[in-house]
Amino acid sequence: MHRHLWTLAGCLAFILGLIGIPLPILPTVPFLILAAWCWAKGSPRFHHWLTTHKHLGPLIAAWREHRTVPRCAKTLAILMLAASLSGGIYLPDNNHLKPALALIILTLMLWVWRLPEA
Repeated sequence: MHRHLWTLAGCLAFILGLIGIPLPILPTVPFLILAAWCWAKGSPRFHHWLTTHKHLGPLIAAWREHRTVPRCAKTLAILMLAASLSGGIYLPDNNHLKPALALIILTLMLWVWRLPEA
């Protein structure tokens, strides 16, 4: 039963990570790392698939081995966050939400910027 829960949690984290690819406010790599961790406990087959994936596997490997994120991933994340911030400024009728949105996005940008690079 526990294996099924770990597998389900990994699937949920993986789906959130995939959603985070086009949505800059939702981080991709942390969800993929969480999915790999859950699948290591619940589904060795899914864990192996994710960690050996051509595009996603190196991100997880860099984090596991060196606790680093590739520079291109950091740059892309910061650019996507900047695009979100610029788009959020033009949201109509949400003037009370704009400062909160700006604070969240700027905090995420600072966090991403401070991550060690691969």
